[in-house]
Amino acid sequence: MEEYIRALLSQVRCKKAHPAIEGEVRGHIEDQRECYQKEGMAEDEAMRRAVADMGDPVEAGIALDGIHRPKMAWDMILLMAAISAAGLAVHMIIGVKAGDAQYCLNAGGCFGIGFMLMCLVCRMDYSALAKHGNWLAVLFLAGMLIWNAALVASARLVLTNEASKGAVWIRGDYFLWESMLFLYVPLYAAALYRLRGNKRGRLIQALLLLFLPLFLLSGRPVIAMVLAFVLSALLSSAVLKGWFAVSKKGFLTAYWGAFLALPAACLTPGVRDVLLTSYQRDRLLAMLSGSPKGVAGQLFTYRQASRLLGAGGEAITEQLQGYNGHYILTYLSGSYGVAIAVLACVFICFIAAKVFRISFRQGNQLGRMIGLGSSLTLFINVGLNVCENFGLLPVTGSYFPFFSYTGGGIIVSYVLVGLALSVYRYQNVLPASTYISKRQSCR
Repeated sequence: MEEYIRALLSQVRCKKAHPAIEGEVRGHIEDQRECYQKEGMAEDEAMRRAVADMGDPVEAGIALDGIHRPKMAWDMILLMAAISAAGLAVHMIIGVKAGDAQYCLNAGGCFGIGFMLMCLVCRMDYSALAKHGNWLAVLFLAGMLIWNAALVASARLVLTNEASKGAVWIRGDYFLWESMLFLYVPLYAAALYRLRGNKRGRLIQALLLLFLPLFLLSGRPVIAMVLAFVLSALLSSAVLKGWFAVSKKGFLTAYWGAFLALPAACLTPGVRDVLLTSYQRDRLLAMLSGSPKGVAGQLFTYRQASRLLGAGGEAITEQLQGYNGHYILTYLSGSYGVAIAVLACVFICFIAAKVFRISFRQGNQLGRMIGLGSSLTLFINVGLNVCENFGLLPVTGSYFPFFSYTGGGIIVSYVLVGLALSVYRYQNVLPASTYISKRQSCR
């Protein structure tokens, strides 16, 4: 049997598929051997017959090589290339009209780096995250904490230095670290996969890893709630899969009851005064009042002036701060027509749906979790940004994937799609459980 398996595996070029194939072939041979033994055949003869029934090892190996090999989702990559070209073209036009060559260079570099990162992540084996998922999540948060401290220190340096022209200032306004925190989503999915088991302490660790990034977003309550929702959805999925020793119905009822009670508590005057700062309370009250004042009033005016196709009558680039970032949809509708802005939303939602479909069709549990987290992140950021452009929410730090000129948002979007493509690439290579012990595979 060992010689047969070695000969068969020598025809399979993808080394990552060898453990799964070996387990499958070994299981078939052992099952057939047991059948022959039950018929009264001696053990050695039963093994020889079972191996012979498998056929020629070279032919079987060639057939399995055609099945268990990485494959690329070229249709998705071409779609991403088209979306990237459209997003880049929008910002190139902005830079050319403003006569800002540096803007054009920055935009080209950002979109180029993002697309290359997507292709690089696509070719990487996503299952490597499962080996040290919980520690990678902690290290990522530590890095984000150091980054945030550096941004605060650099801002104070500029503000306190009268001759600030010579000061070194980290450009935190470009690579928004709040957006980069969404890269924590696939790491949390890997951490949940790593922590699965029957020990209650592992669920406590999963909860701690969920709440840790929220402390970094204490000044951004809306973004914190969005990230908490995505991470909570992953945790709920893990609980429903039976990864933790806990009552599914009881835990999910208690958890989501508490989760939904927190936003409601923010509307209560007494609790609101404790949980929110003064400017956050003012923003919340202004939003609830529904009066089109400030930026909300500007957005309302631009929507009224927009046409179905073609430019409206408002000079958005001269009046609206952040038109190329948070309010890119307002810029698209005002400069090219409402239909173009709607079309951009449809395309991004289509990409998010493709990511969800890729994850849903996976047999590998880790791949499903990573794909679920990636698609939810894309969907929610689109919805959040649309609400922000309609004035239903204040500036939250959200981004419109693949279009908003925020380096962090663009990089995060490409990396998440790259992970989904990696899941697709290795769907015929990795088993349902990423790591299978030899004892499990030889049953």
